[in-house]
Amino acid sequence: MVDESVSFTTTPVRQVTVVAVQGSVDALTAPQLNDALDGALEGGPRAVVADLSQVDFLASAGMSALIIAHEKCSGSTAFGVVATGAIARPMRLVGIHETIPMFETLDEALSALEG
Repeated sequence: MVDESVSFTTTPVRQVTVVAVQGSVDALTAPQLNDALDGALEGGPRAVVADLSQVDFLASAGMSALIIAHEKCSGSTAFGVVATGAIARPMRLVGIHETIPMFETLDEALSALEG
């Protein structure tokens, strides 16, 4: 079942695959995030960026999906997250920023992760 309260757009930007997420990521929609991130990792891009700048709610299930994607990255694939404000704060509180690079803008993420 696809929950329409969230959408995903996967776009290659040079050697980075960007997964732009829009809407709410909760226990019902986190599996869709897992699938989108898994698809982005196929083909071994230099990096994958989860752009959460258009996310209005991120539950712990969504945070878990980000951690799982980071763990799936091989040594040649970097992973980062674009998150600000109400989405970034809980991620920082639980320490995700200590494991996964977090950026305030997509441009910052692309500059840092392109190589």
